[in-house]
Amino acid sequence: MPYETGPVPDYAPHLGPCWIWTGYISPEGYASTRSRRGLYEKLVGPIPVGLDLDHLCRVRACVNPSHLEPVSRRENVMRSTSFAAANAKKTHCDKGHPLKGDNLIVGTTKRRGKIVERRRCKTCNRLEGAAFRQRNPGYFKPYNDAAQRRRAQARSAA
Repeated sequence: MPYETGPVPDYAPHLGPCWIWTGYISPEGYASTRSRRGLYEKLVGPIPVGLDLDHLCRVRACVNPSHLEPVSRRENVMRSTSFAAANAKKTHCDKGHPLKGDNLIVGTTKRRGKIVERRRCKTCNRLEGAAFRQRNPGYFKPYNDAAQRRRAQARSAA
């Protein structure tokens, strides 16, 4: 067999023992995708298109089909302990303000070539802006002067 019976996972002991892959293990600790998906498809059935296999036991080298569940990429990330999952689960900012309703700014930013959604606390954003303006009193003056000139030109042209 290409796997050996491993320990019962502390995270989910009701699942029973893991099957630890004895072949190649990636530097991140995962059994190869082909081995994991192949064994699952052979013993359980086809994996629906667009779904990933989530390790319910949280043991990356496990190939036990009863420990794997087909889920969307988003669901797989949200179940993890990654930074993305931790931030998505936050209900309050680091300073304790609620991240909902009128106090939430939702925008997008580009990270590693991908457009990702970003949530910010409106209260903290406003306080950071006020602190910046206080530390840098003349920073916006050129922009404000130019805007005033444009408004004056528009009024005189009308």
